[in-house]
Amino acid sequence: MAENARKLETATELRARLLREKVETEAIVQCLAFEVRSVRRERQSARSAQSEAEENVDAQKQLRNAAPNSDDRPYVQALEFQLETTKRASAARLELLACTRKEEQARKYLEVIDQQLMSV
Repeated sequence: MAENARKLETATELRARLLREKVETEAIVQCLAFEVRSVRRERQSARSAQSEAEENVDAQKQLRNAAPNSDDRPYVQALEFQLETTKRASAARLELLACTRKEEQARKYLEVIDQQLMSV
C-alpha cells in the first residue's frame, strides 16, 4: 500500500513537472513568435527608411548639379535644408522604432511571465 502511495506521489510530481515544462515551452514559443513579428516589422521600417535615404541622396545629387545661378541659390539652399531635415527625421524615426521594439519586447516578456505564474 505504501508503495502504491509512493508511486502515485511520483506520478503526481511527474505530471506537475510536465505541466510546468509545457507552460514554459508555450511561453518560449509565444516569445519567439512575438520576436519574429517584431523583426519583420523592424525590417520593413528599415527598408522604408533606406529607400527614403536613397531618395535623399539622389535629390542631393540633383541639387548639386543644379545651375549655380545666383537667382536659383536661395531655392537650392531651401531644398538642401529640407533634405537635411528629412534625414534627421528618418534617423529619429529609426531610433524611435528601436526603442518601441525594446519596450514591446519587455512588455511581452512580462505578460508571458505573468501568465506562467498564474497557470502554475
